[in-house]
Amino acid sequence: MYPVFDVAAVREAEAHLMPTLPAGTLMQRAAYGLAGVVADVLKQHVGHISGTTAVGLIGPGNNGSDTLLALSYLARRGVRVVAVDITGQRTPDHTDDAFTAAHGQWWSLNDAQWREVDIDVVLDGIAGLGSSRALTADVAEFLATLDPAIPLIAVDVPSGIDVDTAAPFDAHRCVRADMTVAFGCLKPCHVLDPGADLCGAVRLVTIGLESFESAPQLYRVDDDDAAECFDDPTMYDNKYSRGVVGVLAGAHYPGAGLLTVRAARWGGAGMVRQVGATFTEELATVVHHPKLTKKIDADAWVVGPGLGAAAPDLLEKLLATSAPLVIDADALNALASDKDLRKA
Repeated sequence: MYPVFDVAAVREAEAHLMPTLPAGTLMQRAAYGLAGVVADVLKQHVGHISGTTAVGLIGPGNNGSDTLLALSYLARRGVRVVAVDITGQRTPDHTDDAFTAAHGQWWSLNDAQWREVDIDVVLDGIAGLGSSRALTADVAEFLATLDPAIPLIAVDVPSGIDVDTAAPFDAHRCVRADMTVAFGCLKPCHVLDPGADLCGAVRLVTIGLESFESAPQLYRVDDDDAAECFDDPTMYDNKYSRGVVGVLAGAHYPGAGLLTVRAARWGGAGMVRQVGATFTEELATVVHHPKLTKKIDADAWVVGPGLGAAAPDLLEKLLATSAPLVIDADALNALASDKDLRKA
């Protein structure tokens, strides 16, 4: 299970960790991890590392510095490295010196070299955690002209996306990456759509932030976590010892309710109490109840699919019980529009 942290939590973790380490350690760890992932991509995409060309789109902040340092590490492995100052507002730091020492080249978006060199990978180092605006039109246009076969790797987060909400500032002016190399921990944009889709495959590089205890905003469950939730029945189990799941679903979208009932059955429940609309398919171990009453007992409830306008009232009744709830579909819409339900 992977914890997911928002920008404020990451900043807090960095502030606690950096004073305990030599200067520049976090950036070195991030850049070294990024370089390793890029090398893997080059080997898979081209078949070799030495002799390839990597281009970094460099922004004015730490994200650009991470990218420059990673390019410097790649140059030691025989990669031709090129950097593009996207904003023209970059203040050089020690990573610029490292890049120059590695014989890196600086180009502009308008240089003729773009048409003369075979590019093997492009790194998006334009904006990181502080991303607060869409890409400029010229950068978006440049990205659109790149050969789609060239892997585009976002550094920590794709530029042009709000990290915490996972929403692009402009759907037409943001990076759509083939892969994102996340530093330290996952952020909301790595796991929530539409940001997760724009990230492509996500590779996590640890840099030491995991040593700082902080409450995550959410968790991403992986296959192993899900598998741990399934216990094989024993010879002494019965439908009640395996747990009873209540499904409160409506006929507005009957397929959603049927899908939910099937999921509850396949999830290992001993019995499912399906309340509301009658589904046409006969399902063993499923008991139908026409309406919700206090006599219907369940160990956990799923509420929302296909309920339509009835969702707020039904959700309120279930919130008054002590049973755990999985809140979905119309019940989520009810929560979004009713502060009293959210408080409950």
